[in-house]
Amino acid sequence: MRNDSEVNGFIFVKSITTDVRSAKGGGRSRKHFERSYESTFEEDKEWIAKEMKDQIWSTVSCLEKQEVKDIEKVYIVLGVESQFVPKEDQSEIRKKIFYQNTLRVIQNLSAEVLSYLNKEHTNLLISCKISDLTRLLNKYKYRMEYFKTVKRISPLLPEEQISKHLKEDKKWTTQSKEVLIELIPNIPTEKKSEYSKRVTQYLTNLDKPANSCCNEDFIITELNGASTKELLKSCNLVFRVTEAPKGVLEQFNSASKGRQKTKRASINGKASSVQFQKAYNNLPIVCILDSGVNRIPQLDGLLLMPLDGYRQIPLFDDDYGKHGHGTPIAYLTIFGENGTVPKARVISYKIYSEYSETVYFEGYMLAFAKYSSEYQPNRSRIFVSSISFKDYNNPVTASIDRWIQENNICAVFAAGNIDPTTVSSYALSGVSCSSYISNHPIQDPAQAVNGLAIGAIAKRELPNSISRINELSPFTTCGTTNGCLYDCQKPEFVENGGNQCRDGTPLGLTSFDKNGELFTNFLGTSFSAPLFANHLAEIVASYGYNIKNAETLKAIALALSYGQLAQCKGFGEPKSLDSFDYDCKALVCSEGNIPLTDTISEKHWKISHRGKITVQIPNLVNSIKLFLVHSDNHYREAIPHLNTYLKVRATKIPHDSAYGRVEMKNPDENKRKSNMKIFEWAFPIRSMGGIWTFSITPELTADISAEHKRATTIRYGCAILLNSKTQTRTKSLTEEVYTLNKHLII
Repeated sequence: MRNDSEVNGFIFVKSITTDVRSAKGGGRSRKHFERSYESTFEEDKEWIAKEMKDQIWSTVSCLEKQEVKDIEKVYIVLGVESQFVPKEDQSEIRKKIFYQNTLRVIQNLSAEVLSYLNKEHTNLLISCKISDLTRLLNKYKYRMEYFKTVKRISPLLPEEQISKHLKEDKKWTTQSKEVLIELIPNIPTEKKSEYSKRVTQYLTNLDKPANSCCNEDFIITELNGASTKELLKSCNLVFRVTEAPKGVLEQFNSASKGRQKTKRASINGKASSVQFQKAYNNLPIVCILDSGVNRIPQLDGLLLMPLDGYRQIPLFDDDYGKHGHGTPIAYLTIFGENGTVPKARVISYKIYSEYSETVYFEGYMLAFAKYSSEYQPNRSRIFVSSISFKDYNNPVTASIDRWIQENNICAVFAAGNIDPTTVSSYALSGVSCSSYISNHPIQDPAQAVNGLAIGAIAKRELPNSISRINELSPFTTCGTTNGCLYDCQKPEFVENGGNQCRDGTPLGLTSFDKNGELFTNFLGTSFSAPLFANHLAEIVASYGYNIKNAETLKAIALALSYGQLAQCKGFGEPKSLDSFDYDCKALVCSEGNIPLTDTISEKHWKISHRGKITVQIPNLVNSIKLFLVHSDNHYREAIPHLNTYLKVRATKIPHDSAYGRVEMKNPDENKRKSNMKIFEWAFPIRSMGGIWTFSITPELTADISAEHKRATTIRYGCAILLNSKTQTRTKSLTEEVYTLNKHLII
């Protein structure tokens, strides 16, 4: 841990949240632009083709026939129009959902909006009473005005409830498979418990054994297509049905070429004396969610005991393949590749067993909650998992995404790999990596907004290798299938993941396998992820005591990367803290929380909340980069969804323009909808010295209700990188910035 008396280090300053008041609706035109309703499925289109009166009658009829429902309320879909509304800046247009007509219908139904079902938020899952739904028919005579913005009132339709993968599986029509039933979301705990028991009992009566999991959010059972449709027809308490997630681990690391054995006593130069064992107690802890970790000599004193894992797994050792999976990942997390100095200790929490190929995804929730707790003596802020789901699973990934944000942790995931036979086929056909990699999106759970997906680049090459050094590995994945991530980069970062020759020869990473023997050809993004976790551990070891928000840790890692977006490489490959030039650079870090804007109607004021960071910057600084990472606690989306994005405005004293505003070098960054951003300022001639204030303002990607806005808070972390023009300073730039900002330092 860095000594507080050292001046040459990263600088942490205070961030404040301010309220800016303006007249309600000020600056906004009342002119409405075109309206649109986003229809998703054929069944949806057929439903909205009906007259509204028929839609309501059909909905009531369906609900009354269902035998498993809540006697107090029912759950239906409300389809509404979106309306384009101009903002103060006429070049920016946003869509509004909750305006007068829609709100009137929701209020007359005494309904609660539980979830947003699509990207545009035009399909809402709501709860209401059947009696209020029937009473709505009395409004039919006012249909032209009353239902002007409402296009659909219906029960949840099976086309929406059954996952795409299950619907495409022709065998599933008659053959049962393990499925995951998601109950109605965002309801009180007592209701959730009641619904879980009732659905489980219904399945038991059909001789379908079922078990609830994840705080009774899900039920696992075996069903075929016919029995699933019968369940949905009979039950109003089910939200969605998907296939239970199966795990897929690297298929490369069993290659026989390149294997090297060493004596187990040889620990790559690592000492094992009592003195060093005590020194390890100061190292940060990383929790590995994988196939288990074996107690090999190379991990002595660095693998915390006892081994842990999901309760349904009988043994917590590494049972994957010939060389293991979790064990070499643990070694790379601790030492990096070819390292001799440990940067972390590890906890193994096993969530995957090769014998069943089942990912016990509830283990993510249990491990996050257990090992991120401030009351946990072996507390971890970094979690790494290199297990991908065989098929995309939005409900599970959305839950994992929420657990990451709730527990304020850094979760590092392998981006996933293209099948090796497919890679060989591309290579033999002469297709370049850059031509096909973007056609293979990253795998779940790496599509979680708040998780970090790590792709792979090559660090070794031969004349016949597919990739050159520092190019993308031929098997890495890129991009996302989820449009609700908007402009978020996936993967966010890359690390060494190995290379492959055209004849299939692996050029992999070196680590110790589950038998304590050296193996030189571990391949895949599975082994890129722990290398990134090793970088995060290095940051926590030096500055963890100053960091409260996980987003700050991510922002520092972002600042230590190359900082430029590249196709399928995200923000690049992070650099070590040891490479940071404190003489010509300074890194100022800050973090905070911002409530979303709330309109106080009775006072006719709009309250805008902003984060503010003030930093005094010395002369001879030629560029400023602000690396900003955020998350929010809006959990009412049906799939992983970027709900908010941040804008930044800088002012400077002394100033050369009106109000002291400073033009940004990359102004389009404010419009980019992402949770990780880089803002840049540079003066070609004038001095950048002065007191700078960076104002951070949140924006929504899609409209949500006022109630949900009031419940939403942005959590952010930022790192401000200052670059000096010259090396001829009397003291380092970091020292100078530290001295100027002593009164602001935490």
